[in-house]
Amino acid sequence: MEFIFPTYYTILPAYIRYNKLPSNFEKILFSEIIFLSKNHKCYAKNNYFASLYNVKEQTVRRAIANLEKFNLLKRIKYKQSRYLLININKMEFIFPTYYTILPAYIRYNKLFSNFEKILFSEIIFLSKNHKCHAKNNYFASLYNVKEQTVRRVLANLEKFNLLKRIKYKQTRYLLILPNISS
Repeated sequence: MEFIFPTYYTILPAYIRYNKLPSNFEKILFSEIIFLSKNHKCYAKNNYFASLYNVKEQTVRRAIANLEKFNLLKRIKYKQSRYLLININKMEFIFPTYYTILPAYIRYNKLFSNFEKILFSEIIFLSKNHKCHAKNNYFASLYNVKEQTVRRVLANLEKFNLLKRIKYKQTRYLLILPNISS
């Protein structure tokens, strides 16, 4: 299979993003599978995903097996190969159909944890005019993590100049900074 250069962004459906079952890596991998799919079929091989995300093929195999277990996709054997078939029936149950975007400069960056990538995607989605007014406790409850975890993630994203925490009068908001590398 020819190497497909990653695009600017993939989409991450709300149904997957808020689901507690798949791991954060599995969620990001699923967004990549959606991007690479034509007619709901993805022919990319495990070694492609492994090289893309700098993980072992075994990690990819286990993630795909879990996505199949969660009924999000199915592995179909075809001739000497296999493809991944996205379960579109499952996708129809996406409560209000909305997606967040996961930019390539975040998705493939090894400096960020998978949760940091997903949270940044959520901040982008919630932003208006590059400002996000959601509070830490909102993110904590949304992703079932502690507020301390959210604060640590935001501090790391700020450290890498992806956003800035701004205090204005009695409120605070997150300002998404433009990415000069995209």
